[in-house]
Amino acid sequence: MMQKQMRGQKALSRPFMLTVTEIRSLWPRIKDFAQKIGDYSEKADAADYQSAALRGHCQFWVDDVTSPNVLVITKIETYPKKKILKVDGAGGTKLSAWKHMITDLERFGRLNDCDEIEIWGRVGWQRVFPDYRLARVRLDKPL
Repeated sequence: MMQKQMRGQKALSRPFMLTVTEIRSLWPRIKDFAQKIGDYSEKADAADYQSAALRGHCQFWVDDVTSPNVLVITKIETYPKKKILKVDGAGGTKLSAWKHMITDLERFGRLNDCDEIEIWGRVGWQRVFPDYRLARVRLDKPL
């Protein structure tokens, strides 16, 4: 599935959705960020996220392409009744930077005909994004 990209962004406070070439060149700098996201989710590791992004199955966003401080991983999921931009996680050394990225992530979702944006993360993120509602609680149990 092809997603519409947002390019030509200049301000460092805005997110940059990485191209395949940028993912490859920045990987040494963002690999640990991806691993932190994977460690929290317990469903993937850095290599899994990299592989998915290189195949176009998810998007990598950074706050600065020259010296990234934060990585946000998103993917578009299509269901019978909704299309959702899912934020799988954020990792980095300056997580507060991704708060300023949310407006552009929302715009990316609208450009790709998403009905809503969904953030997966710790409950504390609700304080960071007060205009988002706490919609669900995830329960899991190892089998």
